[in-house]
Amino acid sequence: MTEEFTDNFLDMLCDLVNKLIVKDFRQKSFSYRLECKGEIASHILNDKSLSITDSVNIEIYWPKKDVEYCNCYLTLNDRNNYSLLYLARFFEMGGIKMLTNRIRVV
Repeated sequence: MTEEFTDNFLDMLCDLVNKLIVKDFRQKSFSYRLECKGEIASHILNDKSLSITDSVNIEIYWPKKDVEYCNCYLTLNDRNNYSLLYLARFFEMGGIKMLTNRIRVV
């Protein structure tokens, strides 16, 4: 494996991870598809069988039910409320998975 390939691989992996992190809990629902190397999808989705494919079509999305969940647990009078009480309730009910957008193979 050459250094150039390694750098390119890490750049693509970091870019995909960056797209998975929720940066705004009040974001609207969305969905978009992209093509990535099977080896990268294998690492992200923890599925070794994907590593043998050249490319994989994946979808990154934030479903409407998560929008509704965030609006319910992180707002007060239609304004953001990130107080410790609201955040504790948010993570207690939704778990750590609420920090990432969803991803799946399509």
